[in-house]
Amino acid sequence: DDETAMEMSFNTATDCDALESMYKRVLQRNQSHVATLQHYGNLLMRLRHNYTGAEVMYQRVLEIVPDHVQALCNYGNLLHNHLGDGDKAQVLYTKALAVMPNHTTTLSNYGLFLQNEKGDVVKAEELYKQALVTDPTHATTLYNYARLLQEEKRDVVGAEDMFKRALQSDPDHSHVLCSYGLLRLVNHHDTDGAEALYRRALQSDPTHVATLYNYGSLLEGVRQNYSGSEEMYKRVLARDPNHSTTLSNYGGLLHTVLREYDKAEEMYQRALERDPNSTATLCNYGLLQQTVRGKYEPAERLYLRSLDVDGGHVATLCNYAYLSATMQNYTKAQHLLKQALVAEPSHEFAQHFLGWVRNKTIVTAPTTPTPASPVITTPVHVVGGVA
Repeated sequence: DDETAMEMSFNTATDCDALESMYKRVLQRNQSHVATLQHYGNLLMRLRHNYTGAEVMYQRVLEIVPDHVQALCNYGNLLHNHLGDGDKAQVLYTKALAVMPNHTTTLSNYGLFLQNEKGDVVKAEELYKQALVTDPTHATTLYNYARLLQEEKRDVVGAEDMFKRALQSDPDHSHVLCSYGLLRLVNHHDTDGAEALYRRALQSDPTHVATLYNYGSLLEGVRQNYSGSEEMYKRVLARDPNHSTTLSNYGGLLHTVLREYDKAEEMYQRALERDPNSTATLCNYGLLQQTVRGKYEPAERLYLRSLDVDGGHVATLCNYAYLSATMQNYTKAQHLLKQALVAEPSHEFAQHFLGWVRNKTIVTAPTTPTPASPVITTPVHVVGGVA
């Protein structure tokens, strides 16, 4: 019959446009077809990023079936991750679990909500474990639990085991591939392994922002493949023009490698509009003002803003010390460098420059050393659990 044929069409559709067209055709025939409303809401949320449209679909499902567990779960996910209404999301998650206490996706998503929004790591872990009792192969739960183990409990071995189990269940899960790649890079210094995982993630989802950013950072900071890095950053910004960390890192690349200073300054300014308290951006933009523009007062203001956020930010302390020495304030430069060495005793630039500053008033010193390199922040991404 027509319904069976339509269901087969859903299962064999290969692109978003074809699916959306089919959903619309079903709803023209039957505006209350719950399964279609639910699937269409998922498409609008996950693929179209049309969050208001997705909300309408989930609301229509719940008007027809108030206890529809998957709609309650997905609507909670939408409110939590995209619409910023955590209170309402929590109500929907708890209602879904009251109807079906072992619903795996709700347990996983509610655990993520409690972990990220409420800081309740203990309860989040309980929910992840409960979900995995119900379904030991649920990839998203394994992924969320891996991140909790890695970031909250510093259990790298446990996190790696969860990532591997998730990939056994879903070898193309882009979130898992991206986060496991970051673990391989940061914790094992396995550049080749991380790159292979990032490439797999991008084969699965060529527009996956976290992977594009992480891979761009790897290409810039480890491979020194600057053209490849720039390509990745551009692909991130094509997808998300306000991705603040990419704006900051791309600004650093334009500033220190490509020497496109006007464009670099634009990137720094856009990054600070999005994240005014980014120490990396404030430090790097201060360095540009200092060494490229020769504008010492704006540079100092940027360094002070960075230190207001993090008084032990080593790169800022070193660059501010360099600025102070340039302005012949050697006492202040010494003070800043000593602070840097308290935070990082083995920092070579701070050690070398402190010796230079101490000798400055005693002997004729060589040309002022090069300032500390701009910061590239370690990329760690939080991606909301999904059904």
